[in-house]
Amino acid sequence: MDKVPYVLYSFLCGDGGSGKSRPARIPEELRMALRLSLVLALLGLFILLAFARPAGAEPVEIHYAPVENLEHVDVELLRSARAKIDIAAYSLTDWLIIDTLIDAHRRGVAVRIVLDPSQQHALDRMREIAGNIRMKAPGPYMHLKSYAVDGQALRTGSANLSASGLKQQDNDVVILRDVSAARAFDERFERIWAAGLLARSFREPRRRSESSDRQGTA
Repeated sequence: MDKVPYVLYSFLCGDGGSGKSRPARIPEELRMALRLSLVLALLGLFILLAFARPAGAEPVEIHYAPVENLEHVDVELLRSARAKIDIAAYSLTDWLIIDTLIDAHRRGVAVRIVLDPSQQHALDRMREIAGNIRMKAPGPYMHLKSYAVDGQALRTGSANLSASGLKQQDNDVVILRDVSAARAFDERFERIWAAGLLARSFREPRRRSESSDRQGTA
């Protein structure tokens, strides 16, 4: 221990109870301050490690159909949910996505969905979670294809939640594992959700103009 600087030795061990005379002791106030500094440094290190991004988890993921099956990408992300899933979707007809949402609901995950009323959706298959589905209020089309998971990750991109959109068309899915991105979506979602119509009050989808109908689903 003679090679250890006395400041560190005294900080960690005091006089060690050895009874040996040591150089003038560090004042108790300074020793407590040093100990507090060490505790705070260790606490900061613990927080840093606790919130560090898991190995292999990139902050941004971009996937493309039809070279990838985007249905698999969505299902994996939705299955990772532990607390909540908020979805704003132009079209929701993919059965595996719907079944995954129902399974999340059964696991206790809070699932909320806002859909565009101009589109046909697989509502019969979603009957179990009908109370968690709203149609966007009249106005601009709900053209988002986005959802946030646990306030930690945001899924967006051009791919509708339909079999064709996820597997057949040229589309992309972008996943941002970023709290600020998820929070920005959540703030917008809350406003759309609050103005939406409950599933049980759905009417027949409003019709587009003839020219718009010819364009098909975006």
